[in-house]
Amino acid sequence: MASATYDGILYKRVSPPPDGDDPLEWLLQNAISDCHDIDIQHSKKQLGNKEGLALLDMQKESMEKVLHELSEIRGQIETLQKQSVMLGQQNTVLVEQNTVLKKDTAALKDNLSTSTKVHIGIRHGVLEERRVLEERRVSNRAGIRKDRKTKRIRNEIAHGGDIIGDIKTIQYAEEQKLPHVAKYKQGFQQAYMISFDKALAQIPSYPPEAIRAFDILASVSELDIWKGRGKRKCRPKIKKHATKIIDAALNTKEDQLQARLGNGGDLRVAFDEMVRLFTAGR
Repeated sequence: MASATYDGILYKRVSPPPDGDDPLEWLLQNAISDCHDIDIQHSKKQLGNKEGLALLDMQKESMEKVLHELSEIRGQIETLQKQSVMLGQQNTVLVEQNTVLKKDTAALKDNLSTSTKVHIGIRHGVLEERRVLEERRVSNRAGIRKDRKTKRIRNEIAHGGDIIGDIKTIQYAEEQKLPHVAKYKQGFQQAYMISFDKALAQIPSYPPEAIRAFDILASVSELDIWKGRGKRKCRPKIKKHATKIIDAALNTKEDQLQARLGNGGDLRVAFDEMVRLFTAGR
């Protein structure tokens, strides 16, 4: 039967040998020869002096600690790898969603572009109508009556005043170098009581209530529906309220105008009455 194998160690901390002595010989004579505290640990299959066995135990504990830390690091690496895979999958999904979003955005831009072009086309018809009617008014009253059917059709399509739409349309006409831009600007000023250049600079800062007043004024001034006998009473009232708000917009600072048109403001009653009469009369 083979005998068991034990790990043996002799360990002792000693002072260095005197000068001139052989280190190994001095160690054997003065260190190892003093190791009388030899112990045998059968359960651990170890033998040696107490200092040596304590050193083995300390090394074993250190090794176990290192192995434990390595195990934790390995677990963290595995977790990070799983998270990396998940992030990769999520990134793939996000890339796919982003691709779809880009396509949807492009389609939306195309739709908006088409819608804008259609709207500009409609408003360009209104600008042309104003120009032609003004020319015929000056040269031949009969021409206006003759063109009344065409005017009514265009009015119904254009839905009345649209100061922002007309600004954009005149800008487009200028960019495309279309004819009659100067006439369009004249018609614009007659319809909205403000010059094109001034409107271009100031309209973006006006509150929605002021914009509505410009649009309503042009609508009741130009649309045939507001020129019938049934509208003779409310039409002047609407124009009066709209003109009051527009005059205030042209002569009031931006922050003050918003306050005047807000709840409790001195222009709020006029605005609400204007909208009520206009809505009821359509």
